Amino acid sequence: LIRWNHPEDGLLGPGHFLDHIEYTEYARKVGNFVLGEAIKRLQEFQSNGLPYTISVNLSPSHFLGPGFRDDLEAALCDCPVAIRSHLILEVLETTALDDTDRVLENVSACRELGVDVSLDDFGTGYSSLDLFRRLAAQEIKIDRSFVFDMLDNLDSDMIVSAIISLSKSFRRRLVAEGIESAEVEAKLIELGCELGQGFFYSKPLP
Repeated sequence: LIRWNHPEDGLLGPGHFLDHIEYTEYARKVGNFVLGEAIKRLQEFQSNGLPYTISVNLSPSHFLGPGFRDDLEAALCDCPVAIRSHLILEVLETTALDDTDRVLENVSACRELGVDVSLDDFGTGYSSLDLFRRLAAQEIKIDRSFVFDMLDNLDSDMIVSAIISLSKSFRRRLVAEGIESAEVEAKLIELGCELGQGFFYSKPLP
């Protein structure tokens, strides 16, 4: 989770600045910076014998831009093939609907370069089953808005159950976002979801 150490306003979260740089040259610059930092950290993990992965949220305009493949190739040039799959690039489901052909092309490029792709905030867009089938993402992330109130909202519970079934049918790795209690965690496990993230485990850390 990127932070900006602002010289006057102190530590700013991504909500304060990312929307303002989207569709500008800075979206690509920040994206390349984050890719470089993530790969550097993965190499540190490997040297310490740690099998961790790092997920990076991609800016829609950077991912859909004409230079994305070149940027990713340049970032990976010194990265051993063995740890490239430990880098997971998260693409918003709504981004996948903006330019389907470009998304399919760039997801394929990620796979050719040995990097995993995750379809983030799944359930909030209007993607078709055909797109889901053709999009070679290894991971699906259930949007936190459904997870957060699934114990009190029958519709959210049914949506989460449907996404879990869909992911299992297509053999995609599944992650539930926004887990904030043991009760929600237990319900997700009962439904067959084995991976999760949220404040129940940890607040954001340096």
